[in-house]
Amino acid sequence: MDNNLELISTILQEVIKHQLEFTEKELMQIYTTLERATKFFLSKQDKPPLAAPPPDVPESGIPSSIINGYFYEPDKKKLIVQFHGKYPNAKGPQYIYDNVTPLLANILKRGAVPAITKGKNDFGKWWIGKNPSLGASVNRILVKGNHPYRKIA
Repeated sequence: MDNNLELISTILQEVIKHQLEFTEKELMQIYTTLERATKFFLSKQDKPPLAAPPPDVPESGIPSSIINGYFYEPDKKKLIVQFHGKYPNAKGPQYIYDNVTPLLANILKRGAVPAITKGKNDFGKWWIGKNPSLGASVNRILVKGNHPYRKIA
C-alpha cells in the first residue's frame, strides 16, 4: 500500500516540476485524479487517531507574505488557514476549508504551487515562479478549487 502512495507522490512531484506545461484545467484534473487515488489507498489503511485542534494555529515555517500558519485535521479533512493581520500583527483572520484530502494538504503545506503574480506588502514580496508559495498554493488549490470554507476567527 505504501508503494502506491509513494508512486502517487512521485507523480505529483513530476507534475509540479512541469506544471507550466499544463493548463490550469489540466492541472486541476491531474490533482483530482491523484486525490481520488490517494483517497482509495488511504481507505485501505488503518485510520490514524483523530487530531485535536490546537488552541492556536501554528506558524507555517515557510516565509509568506499572505499566510501566517495552518493546521490540518486529516480525519475531518479540514484545514485551518490563518492569514496575516494588519502589519505588524502576524495573526489575522482564520478560515476553515472543508474536504481537503491529505494529498492536497501535503501540497499546501509545502507551498508547492509557484506564484503566478508579483507584488509586495509589509510581510514580504513575491514574484512570478516563486516557490515555495503558500499564498499561491492556497489560492490555486483551495479558492479556485471551490473548497467550501468559512471564517472562524
